[in-house]
Amino acid sequence: MVPGLTINVEGVGNAANQLEASKITFSPDEFAIEVAQEQQIMANKSAAGSAQSTANQGVTAAGNAQTSADQAGATANQAGDIAQAAGSIAISHQRTRRARAEARTHAISAGTSASAARKTACLSPNAL
Repeated sequence: MVPGLTINVEGVGNAANQLEASKITFSPDEFAIEVAQEQQIMANKSAAGSAQSTANQGVTAAGNAQTSADQAGATANQAGDIAQAAGSIAISHQRTRRARAEARTHAISAGTSASAARKTACLSPNAL
């Protein structure tokens, strides 16, 4: 029997107050409709279960993607910090090289001035 199917029953009641049917009839068209509806209900339940499973997988995948994006952002931030530190070191190194070059220039200039002063002193008539 299918819930909702209209049937006609002929029979008598027994001692247990139950119907003992001698004849049961129903409309085949009604039966086909009821079976089709029951099958549709079952298919809908199955489809809803599949859709829920797919939705759950999508939520899980989105969570994994967010975690991956968060990790990528953290890595990018670390790379930015490292690049900034490297830039600071390069600027410091460049300043040190300039300072050394200026010191060499001053030393050369001082040496040249001292040499010129000695030559002048040696050639000067008062130096003798």
